[in-house]
Amino acid sequence: MKALQSLAVSVVAVVLALATAQPASAQTPIKLRFQGAFPASSLIFENFKLWAERVKVMRDRVAQGIDPLYVGELVREGIENDWPYIFTDNEFEPFVDARFAAIKEGFNKIRGRIPRR
Repeated sequence: MKALQSLAVSVVAVVLALATAQPASAQTPIKLRFQGAFPASSLIFENFKLWAERVKVMRDRVAQGIDPLYVGELVREGIENDWPYIFTDNEFEPFVDARFAAIKEGFNKIRGRIPRR
């Protein structure tokens, strides 16, 4: 089962790489076809569709862009004030919060244990 999960993750990674590598101006979209009785193919296809939607959203966001002067002001202020991170907006803050909550949960699973040395 572990090998199948690794294969599924690898295939999804390749599919995502293909989707993101194709320029938005490409005339012919990349077409994928899964052959054989690969049990995770429907899961991979669903993940691909989700990632493809996210890639489209990100391409649209980049196309709209953020005012370069605004970004420059933030970068200058961040450098002058020695900010460890410089963000342009709070759009991704919920995702960062979720990721750090998951990381903290991982630490909570081993809290109180003393590693053998």
